[in-house]
Amino acid sequence: MGLAGVGLWAYDKEYNASALRRSLRTMVFGVTLALDFKLNFDPNDADKIDRIHERTAQRLSRLVDQNVGMYVKLAQALAIQAAILPKPYREAFANVFDGAPAVSWEEVVRVFRNEFGCHPDDAFDSFEREPLASASIAQVHKARLKADPNKPWKEDEGWVAVKIRKEAVPKQMEWCVFPPDLCGDGWED
Repeated sequence: MGLAGVGLWAYDKEYNASALRRSLRTMVFGVTLALDFKLNFDPNDADKIDRIHERTAQRLSRLVDQNVGMYVKLAQALAIQAAILPKPYREAFANVFDGAPAVSWEEVVRVFRNEFGCHPDDAFDSFEREPLASASIAQVHKARLKADPNKPWKEDEGWVAVKIRKEAVPKQMEWCVFPPDLCGDGWED
């Protein structure tokens, strides 16, 4: 049983971008949310409602931080609506527009090879390992285009920003936005 669990965990991580774990976390969040409201909601006690919102906002923020990718995009959509959200949610989503975790250099190379068929160092004269910025679905690296051998670049010429999509995003899109049809053979007309 343990070996099967480890195998499922490894398969999910490698081929599904941890979709099963993200879905399980989301389900636990939903059940916890429903129970919290069922057990603690009192329309006559504003303080109790405020505490429910505080707990829910903290849980939702942790869910977004753990599930990343499309969840960060959804949190950004919620954060844009800050004027209509209770204060705990505005505070929980205050930093979803910056500070997304960067992926490793190895992942950048894998994505680049899959998209362009070569290593970034072969495509550019220079390609910085550390990203300039990282967002929910991609990160940006500074690179210098290959110069014409007869006309080398001046010091400040030839620099570009290269946006690298995070490897898990297509898999997450597949599971989070278009879940697989587990009971049939495709979409119904």
